[in-house]
Amino acid sequence: MSYCWGFPHAVPGGEKAEEPVLKEESQEQEKEEAGGQEEEATAADTSNPVKIGVLTWYTGTRADLGTYICDAADLAVKEINEAGGVLGGRAVEIVYEDMGADQQTTINGAQKMVNTEGISCILGPFTSTFDLAISDVIKTSQIPTLAMGSATTLLELDNPYYHLPRMTDEQVGAMAAQYVVETLGMTKPAVIYMNNDSGVSFKDVFVTTLKDKYGYEPAIEIGYDNETEKNYAPYAAQIMNSEADGVVATGNQSDAGLVMRALYDAGCDLPKYARNSAYVSSVALEIAGEAANGWYATADWSTLPLEEQGKAFEAAYEAYAGREANLNAACTYDAIYLLVDAIERAGNDDTEAINEAMKAMDYQGVVTHYVADGKNSWAQYLLLVQTQDVQPVVVGRVDRVK
Repeated sequence: MSYCWGFPHAVPGGEKAEEPVLKEESQEQEKEEAGGQEEEATAADTSNPVKIGVLTWYTGTRADLGTYICDAADLAVKEINEAGGVLGGRAVEIVYEDMGADQQTTINGAQKMVNTEGISCILGPFTSTFDLAISDVIKTSQIPTLAMGSATTLLELDNPYYHLPRMTDEQVGAMAAQYVVETLGMTKPAVIYMNNDSGVSFKDVFVTTLKDKYGYEPAIEIGYDNETEKNYAPYAAQIMNSEADGVVATGNQSDAGLVMRALYDAGCDLPKYARNSAYVSSVALEIAGEAANGWYATADWSTLPLEEQGKAFEAAYEAYAGREANLNAACTYDAIYLLVDAIERAGNDDTEAINEAMKAMDYQGVVTHYVADGKNSWAQYLLLVQTQDVQPVVVGRVDRVK
């Protein structure tokens, strides 16, 4: 049994604030449908576990996000093991390693992970920069890995052991340009973006699509260092002094909240659109408050999902962790099930067999439908969310631009 170090409350297969009530209710319903039989699923055998590696944060500036990753992975493993495990009854065990706050710590953690005996597959970083940093480690180890970042450059790597479940920034950029022009009526938006691989990748595709497909150009483009910047008022002033007829943004959760607050304080009443879930996350909404109202976002996740699978997960996660899920939690939960699906289809925990199974992925998760086609990331759609009364409300679904 592995512990998510630094989070003493998070123990794979352990107990949380409450039991996931949906799991219990589902079991009761199955008993009733079976005529009241009391037979329970046989618990998984822990003597020969199938080991899944998870790279997460339990130190550094993103340690708070690491708790969501751990809780979601622990919940998924608890459900899987209570249902009988994998490969005919073997338990799933999570092995955690810390990514810290910098690339070198992430590389060290990845190196330690791949040298851990019995690791069958890995859930990689949610940060594209860190995914890029450990690519060589993963390629050399030949252990199949879900790279959870969204930078388009991840698809360009010569790494057959990397698989991308989330939609890339290139795909989201094309979707964003289409939506803000055709639905929100923007012709000269201000673009504010975090100046890292993911942010720049999105900005470049968005601006190119805006120009090539619609013949428009941004009024202003503003990049910032999301690791160090704390004052976004000067950026809001630049936007207000430009000829922008709307705002398009991308960022992480904490800086998203600060950007929304700065624009609100500057009196910005332009249409506003964000390309990712960060702008409708609980972290960002807590920071921004009423400043978040009216923002649209294409999001991997919302706490008020459309699909029944998403609703069931949100209820189970809240019962297990004692708080609402965020993007990291929902995507982690799906990722564990994606890895287990590949293991089951491979028929064993051999890394090469699992890697081949990953190439044929076709799985409906709580976040999206995942389909591997050999050249793109797997996600087939995103949610369209608008913040109303400081709550993210799903107003539609946006399919990937083909």
